[in-house]
Amino acid sequence: MKEFSCICGCKQFTLVKRKYTEVDFSQEGAIEGHPFIRNAGELFDSLLCFECGEAVSDEQAQEMLKEII
Repeated sequence: MKEFSCICGCKQFTLVKRKYTEVDFSQEGAIEGHPFIRNAGELFDSLLCFECGEAVSDEQAQEMLKEII
């Protein structure tokens, strides 16, 4: 396992993802009178240092993501 650390020395990070939801007002959903809603998936957004909150650079974040997944 490859180890990563922040410039502050912390080795703990928060993985941030975005969750997308499709909302279709042209058809009714499972609850009467409400639009059709469907989960459209999640997308990796960033990695943040757990201690100082500094965002990890995109290049390093991609390397870290490979280790996580």
